[in-house]
Amino acid sequence: MKKNILVLLVVFFGFSNVALSAACSTADSGTSTTMELGNGSWCSVEPNYYAVTVYDMRLCLTEPIAPTSSSKIDLSSCQTVFSSSVGSLVKINNGSSSSLIGSITRPNNGSYQYGYLSIKKEFVIGDSREYTLAAKDGNGGSGKYCATTSTASIAQCSSTPITLTTSDYATEALNDFGGDSYVATLTVDSDTIKAYLVGANEHLSTSDDNNGYLLGVQTFSTPVVITDDTGSMDTAFKVSTGMNIDTDDAAIPPLLHLFTGAFSTKITVQ
Repeated sequence: MKKNILVLLVVFFGFSNVALSAACSTADSGTSTTMELGNGSWCSVEPNYYAVTVYDMRLCLTEPIAPTSSSKIDLSSCQTVFSSSVGSLVKINNGSSSSLIGSITRPNNGSYQYGYLSIKKEFVIGDSREYTLAAKDGNGGSGKYCATTSTASIAQCSSTPITLTTSDYATEALNDFGGDSYVATLTVDSDTIKAYLVGANEHLSTSDDNNGYLLGVQTFSTPVVITDDTGSMDTAFKVSTGMNIDTDDAAIPPLLHLFTGAFSTKITVQ
């Protein structure tokens, strides 16, 4: 007898409008995590808080045909797993679970080589930590303790620890992948991920636009197989590169910018 599938963790992919950077070098001071910070450097790290809004999740037998400036993505080979017309906010932290609010559907039995996800173009991050070197925030503040603010990329820095609140969460829209490009490809843990920025009509974007969606198609290195005995599907994700840190200022202390970064996932079934 077929079992209902419970989607416990859902998010397929993540992209940033800046190039992926190396992981930040960290050292445990005993009371806090310090981070190596130098002039002219980029690195990525897991933020304290990361959230995306999910609209649609599917498993596909064949690769969906990419959207164009005059057509939507072709999902005719896909089975819906989750859908929400208003979107479901997913709060992501490594090692924790997040449920979705919407319609959950058990896909038909089969071997699915591809996954599809539609999410909001906006990402939310929140972070507060100590750095090994003092930084400045562009608003007259400086110090070894820096955190996000409600304005994307703008940090707040102080000589004393900063207590993070929800008003310090930054919302950043992803309108292109750099250079007016609206298609991107990324390889994560042997899986290939293609991302498309589309407008409200779900056609491929031709200009930067705050409206619309970010679509992801992930080619699994190992197919997701659904059988009568499948009782659950978990999508484990990591946000170890969920925040990008930019210190590309020659001044001392360097000017600090905090951006949303990438996340990646792995699907397992039981």
